[in-house]
Amino acid sequence: MNDFDNLWACIVHVKKPGGDVVTVFVIDARRYADDQAARDVISEAGQFLDDRRVPAEFEYIQVRRDQPLPDLPTWEDYQRQTESVDGREAKP
Repeated sequence: MNDFDNLWACIVHVKKPGGDVVTVFVIDARRYADDQAARDVISEAGQFLDDRRVPAEFEYIQVRRDQPLPDLPTWEDYQRQTESVDGREAKP
């Protein structure tokens, strides 16, 4: 891994009934071992939202190594919260 690996994040927005778009979680690629691991997590998040028929937009941004991200839940926190509300676990 070099200094340019994983210097990006994915901010996820969902469309609520009624049309409002809200930002719900962030996937910070810097937290993962490599670029592919972060992309796998994004695929998992997309499948999770698709399974629940939640329209989503994935916004990719470049970040600096020391740049703070918006104060949003992580994907893992969002997933746990959603599963506790809807009673459905993610498919393996």
